[in-house]
Amino acid sequence: MKFEKELIVGAIKPSAPYSPGVRCGPVIYAAATATDWKTGLAVNGTIEEETKRTIENLKRVLESADSSLKDVIKATVYLTNFDDFDRYNKVYARYFKEGGYPARATIGVSRLFGNGKIEIDIIALSRKKIRRKRN
Repeated sequence: MKFEKELIVGAIKPSAPYSPGVRCGPVIYAAATATDWKTGLAVNGTIEEETKRTIENLKRVLESADSSLKDVIKATVYLTNFDDFDRYNKVYARYFKEGGYPARATIGVSRLFGNGKIEIDIIALSRKKIRRKRN
């Protein structure tokens, strides 16, 4: 069975050559940082502020693809300062309560786009009817 790749555009303006989200069959792949969704420019702040903005950006992408945060099954979180773990985790937990927490890995990195403190990529299930390619 083959699936068509569908770019999820319009929810967030990318600041580089990437798609904020891609749907392939029943699965959505998306990533976000703490950027202004209209301009794509980084918006720096506290780890709590950046976590909230990053997850809100992911939420926009998912909602534009007929999905939601409760459909997220896997998250990978990148932090530039692992000492921020407890503070980011409190914000993260508020967003992912409904639907159960997704599987998650948190990784320390040296640098992120726009000198941000956090980036999150996710895998989510799609509610959209699947279009299959015919051979």
